[in-house]
Amino acid sequence: MGIEVKLKQISPNILEKLLNYSDFFVLFTSAEWLPDSIYWQKYQRPDLPPYILELMASQQNVVTEILQDLQVNKPKEYESLRSEIPLILEKGKILSLDLHKEWHLLSFLNTGYKGMNLLPFLIEKNGEDNLLAVNAILCGTETTCQATYGFYRYLIPDEVTQIAEVLKSFSKEIIKERFNRGSLRKLDIYTVDWGEEEEFDLALEYCEKLANYYQSAAKQGNAMLLYFT
Repeated sequence: MGIEVKLKQISPNILEKLLNYSDFFVLFTSAEWLPDSIYWQKYQRPDLPPYILELMASQQNVVTEILQDLQVNKPKEYESLRSEIPLILEKGKILSLDLHKEWHLLSFLNTGYKGMNLLPFLIEKNGEDNLLAVNAILCGTETTCQATYGFYRYLIPDEVTQIAEVLKSFSKEIIKERFNRGSLRKLDIYTVDWGEEEEFDLALEYCEKLANYYQSAAKQGNAMLLYFT
């Protein structure tokens, strides 16, 4: 399946609680699988193929299994946050932004750097192409809770706002210039086929989704979780 990246808005209040009990990050990010979440409401159609219905049925048990595991293996933490669990689940139902395997290309287009490791800045000027670099993907403070790959990371609301403001004015010309540089040099970007004509249009679409998601989070005063799946 490969490495993918998800972003998920989180209120500062919930973030503060989870930073003290980091095992609950998984519970929060899994809440969108609940049957009454917006995510599943999108798929309530009678024409769904059987394998999708089976997947839905199995995923709806994920939260229950996580809670049972926390109750058995982390009893003190579970009791400390027991009264908060309904709120954590309710807030966790908000949809995450799934960047799929496009995340690496998006990171390159926004920063000009093609590495896959975390970058030590939010906003700066790239010294190689002299263009603005906004790090909206390979950023954030690491928590102690493991994601599928690496650890859950977070941005506080002020950091989210900084990124949102830059992404709002980030021009299509900068994105196109970086894309052309990557294509010309055939840079080793995860899953990218520089020969595909539709690659830029798809990347531009994801860039817009990323900018919109950050702006939505900033408008609501939310923090942001980032994690590899």
